[in-house]
Amino acid sequence: MHWRVQPLESRSLILGDVAVLQFERKAKKFAIAYDGMDGNRVFLPLSHNLLIVGSCEPVKTLPSAHEINYHSAALSIEYFVTSRNTDQEKAYHEILRSQALKFPQVFGQEEYDI
Repeated sequence: MHWRVQPLESRSLILGDVAVLQFERKAKKFAIAYDGMDGNRVFLPLSHNLLIVGSCEPVKTLPSAHEINYHSAALSIEYFVTSRNTDQEKAYHEILRSQALKFPQVFGQEEYDI
């Protein structure tokens, strides 16, 4: 896997409790790193303006910061951290836990009835 640090505009990323996102390029699908999906890209937001990108192939274009933030919020369980308080960040809080959580697939539905 090839790794690089991608600087972004100041205060463009949120930091979720799901730190590592994987991405399947052909399906254009995000997932948490441990849900069993075989993504070919990995995104790790380090701070509000630094993103670590891992990829099996050269990356010409990245998902937007908004796409990364959206999926970070949707796949987080309880919280995320942002460096500003705007309507966009409030919208991410509304997205928090909105998608089907991945934990039932990992731990078993009977233990975590969500």
